[in-house]
Amino acid sequence: INAEYMGIAGDACSTLINLCDDGELGAMVVEHKLVARLMESIGHTADSLVELKLILLSNLTGVSDKCVQQLLQLHDEDLKGLYLYRLMGWFVQTVSDAKKSADSLKHLQWIVQIMANACRNEEGRSCILEFGAFMKLLPSLLVHSNVIVRGGSTSLVKNFALDQRCHAVITEGDSGGVLGPLLERLAADEENKDIQRCVVETLALMSQTKEGEAYFDAVGGKKLLQAAAERMAKQPELHKLLQTAIEALDDVQDAFVIPEEAPDQQTKPDEAPADALVEAAAELPD
Repeated sequence: INAEYMGIAGDACSTLINLCDDGELGAMVVEHKLVARLMESIGHTADSLVELKLILLSNLTGVSDKCVQQLLQLHDEDLKGLYLYRLMGWFVQTVSDAKKSADSLKHLQWIVQIMANACRNEEGRSCILEFGAFMKLLPSLLVHSNVIVRGGSTSLVKNFALDQRCHAVITEGDSGGVLGPLLERLAADEENKDIQRCVVETLALMSQTKEGEAYFDAVGGKKLLQAAAERMAKQPELHKLLQTAIEALDDVQDAFVIPEEAPDQQTKPDEAPADALVEAAAELPD
């Protein structure tokens, strides 16, 4: 893949891309440190095969956790995260260049996919969260016109949402961090079904924690979820996920809102409403 003759290197990359789903190949990739070889060559401006190498790296890290570990360099404490930081630095530059360069946009879409794959690992999530420039750019990627960029960034947020410790960071910043753009995609009826499913799954995950609940409550997110659930009534799986999120938000509101009693049912000041308190406590969620 690093051959001086571009024809041979290109054919090698294309062949490996087509073989990535093979489990035996994954084991060979780890053994021959292909991820490291790719990362050592990617980013050189003279390399005309950058896009192919990024696609290969995206596919490898997408099917093999060991390839993700190699990308994160978890085997070397001194170098841990170096490749990923290099990718993120290149990513920030690529986002700026993508507006005026078709090649940069091609690179951007695969870098986002690679970073989404890295987020399956706790160390990968930590590295990305520490890189503030990336997190600031992430909301704009969730509504990007390019479907691969949009899909990769949505997958990345879902991988964050799977770790409840990341929920506070997800909701930080203007417009609720990345939740604002996700609700926008939900309301806009995302045409790509895979992205649509990922958006719904992410919002359902976020409804299960106090950080997500607080955001939904602040922006009227429950109404948006209800409207989406009605539109997706003929999509049973997504409809069920949205209903789960709505019910979770209902439970939170029920726990904090005490209904007013009718005048003839009000407790007299001298009475100790012990039974009423016991019943109310039994109804609170665990």
